Amino acid sequence: MLFFNKISQQSFLDQYWQKKSYLIPQAFKNIDLPFDAGDLAGLAMDTDAPTRLMIEHDKEDWEIKTAPFEESDFTSLPDTHWTLLVNDIERYFPSLKKFIKPFQFIPHWRMDDLMISYAPDKGSVGPHLDQYDVFLIQVSGKRRWKLITHDDYPKAMVKDCPLALLQEFKADQEYLLEAGDILYLPPNLPHYGIAEGECMTLSVGFRSPCIQDLMQDWLTSFEDNPDFKKRYADNRRLAQTHTGEISQPDMQNLLNWMEQAIEQQKAGLTLWLGQHLSQACLDQEPEINPNLNFNPDTHYQRLAGIRFNYYQAEQQLYFFAQGEHFKCDLNLLKALQFLSQQQQYSCNELQPFIQQSDFIILFNQLLKAGFIYEN
Repeated sequence: MLFFNKISQQSFLDQYWQKKSYLIPQAFKNIDLPFDAGDLAGLAMDTDAPTRLMIEHDKEDWEIKTAPFEESDFTSLPDTHWTLLVNDIERYFPSLKKFIKPFQFIPHWRMDDLMISYAPDKGSVGPHLDQYDVFLIQVSGKRRWKLITHDDYPKAMVKDCPLALLQEFKADQEYLLEAGDILYLPPNLPHYGIAEGECMTLSVGFRSPCIQDLMQDWLTSFEDNPDFKKRYADNRRLAQTHTGEISQPDMQNLLNWMEQAIEQQKAGLTLWLGQHLSQACLDQEPEINPNLNFNPDTHYQRLAGIRFNYYQAEQQLYFFAQGEHFKCDLNLLKALQFLSQQQQYSCNELQPFIQQSDFIILFNQLLKAGFIYEN
């Protein structure tokens, strides 16, 4: 398939993804947002939306405020040089999911969130780099993006600053984005976006898991495992001449003991990883209702923020939902693809699957857990 009628999706992945920036002029036409700057301020004051205000006093003096906000936080703002950021904006304005849809050729487990950035003239978050892939969608006004595309730039960071900002920033590439334009940036590419007049920018961010975080989280999952509470045993110990020595046999026994414990858990690593990747922070906890059951005449919807993923290997098929897993028959593959792809499930769309008893069982489990609700 073509990516915004420019190049194929695979060509974009081969040539640009995690490699270099890519500009898509006028990817979106006639953008009509369901909110304005005042609505965003109201959202920041009246909800638990993850929101930040970034105020630039000078290039090395920044002030950051986080929600909850009061009206005075906004009425006291200067005319220029500040930015309001709201993460997970699609949870509060579901119609914004149309801006995510074109990027669904990248798996959902990689996606982080949709963020909105509002800024008056000269507003920015400073020159910096990120650890994730991002598509910057200009939805109103203009923003100038300055990039450093070579690797030998000065790496020094601004000291005593609440933001991780580059001390020196000499751009070798610039783009002026207008409403409808998209700029893709790979991880670790230094960039600096400055509003030219009042503007709003949507960011579709894709997370890149860190091996250290994954390993720590996996090891933490063993906390209640009795196999990991066993004590080292050496009931055939030989007398040792030098008390300070860690002998080679002792060192090898300890290493073998630890490796065996890890090896025993590797069988469950696939399931753990699927559960881990399907977990997301939710604005509202799922409402558990053990009495709910599927009704073929009802429309349904996935709870905002809930992640649905599936994994198929040989004769195994697993469905993951918000940190839980369900082992499924292979004949449910199309059903799982449908559940994972869509946010809303009309009774007509559900019709092809309702003859499968396994699907009804799974759907009822998702209903009772509060992951899906009647719409």
